[in-house]
Amino acid sequence: MQFALSFLVVGLGEESCKLLAVCLAVWRAEEFSEPMDGILYAIAGGIGFSVVENILYISAFGLAAAPLRGTVAALAHIAFSGLAGYFLGQARFGTQPVLTTAKGLGTAAAAHGLYDFLLLSQVVPPWTVVLLVAGLQGLLFAAIGRALQVPFRR
Repeated sequence: MQFALSFLVVGLGEESCKLLAVCLAVWRAEEFSEPMDGILYAIAGGIGFSVVENILYISAFGLAAAPLRGTVAALAHIAFSGLAGYFLGQARFGTQPVLTTAKGLGTAAAAHGLYDFLLLSQVVPPWTVVLLVAGLQGLLFAAIGRALQVPFRR
């Protein structure tokens, strides 16, 4: 039950909403002019989502939840969305936009699902989740490096 909730409801559900919002807002925008823009726009969407989610958590569980939510959860959403954004940038300028966008969604949903599953199931100590987020940030930095190697199109 926790597995399905983590990966299908939370991971796939939240990442689909964030990616859809970014696509609707910027896919055809003139300013979306290079693959790196996919990462930046997706991260902006992830931060906005994280702010709203953190406000809801703090409203429900009090200010004691704020430090971890404001750091670990925010960095997690940045990583999930940024990784999806890497694929979105590739999709915008590639030959298979639907497949490439789906890969990004799958990557983000899997990372998000794993994050939530580890938190909900408590099969590992909480610090393991912090290491996961750090690893995801490392993957995001690598994706940024690859996106920056693509020539600017303007």
